[in-house]
Amino acid sequence: HARITLIDPAERQFYQPGFTLIASGVYQPSQVWRRQSDCIPQGVEWLKQAVVALDPAKQAVTVEGGGTRSYDFLVLTPGIQCNWEAVEGLSRKNLGEGNVHSIYDFEGAQKTWRAVQEFVGKGGRGIFADTYTKHKCGGAPKKICLLTEHLARMRRTRDRLKFDYF
Repeated sequence: HARITLIDPAERQFYQPGFTLIASGVYQPSQVWRRQSDCIPQGVEWLKQAVVALDPAKQAVTVEGGGTRSYDFLVLTPGIQCNWEAVEGLSRKNLGEGNVHSIYDFEGAQKTWRAVQEFVGKGGRGIFADTYTKHKCGGAPKKICLLTEHLARMRRTRDRLKFDYF
């Protein structure tokens, strides 16, 4: 009889590719998340903690708070962490200030949509930036740039906008 344990502290499960679609007005914020409890099949134990250490030799993981869990088979999905503060002057908290936005954050995507509408309406220069480093959804910077450009064409304001993609 198999026993399955999900170890994850998150209360919500996000469909993160949808963040770009929030930022471009295609999706509403409520369309990209569900309660974690609604995503877990019956019979699966949910441990609402984070894994902080792995000991493959002992087939065990340590969770925050110091508890350990042994396993016969482990599927590890460590994800990715956004280090906002690695960019001088930036933090998750100040996303949106000075019209600096990110689509890699649920709240940031919502702020981006408000800014995209203003940009498309008023006109000006938009700088869309990608990076050479590894990050989640490498196509997202291109997608938000193109969706913004598409919105400007639909609203007939494209001639008032300059797009730079770096």
